[in-house]
Amino acid sequence: MVLHEAHKIVITMPEDLADSLPESDTDLQQEIKRYLAVKFFQQSAMTIGQAAKFAGLNKTEFETYLSVNQFPISFLNFTDIDADLKKMARIKRTEN
Repeated sequence: MVLHEAHKIVITMPEDLADSLPESDTDLQQEIKRYLAVKFFQQSAMTIGQAAKFAGLNKTEFETYLSVNQFPISFLNFTDIDADLKKMARIKRTEN
């Protein structure tokens, strides 16, 4: 088993702000990681699998998290879909 080193980032928050939040420190840390995972995924800095791993979730759990929090699961646009359909049609023609 290969162990990977972790890069640690510390976020400092005023005590009164931390005390006013309903989450425990552990829950807040997890929510911050999930939020960052979503942002990195939205910016295409991470794949959905990488973002899920960063968030501490499996891919299905991360997709559910995105859906429940009304974040898009895919950023494909019509042009992307059209190109994929054309590519699939070419592949199908060459198989026949």
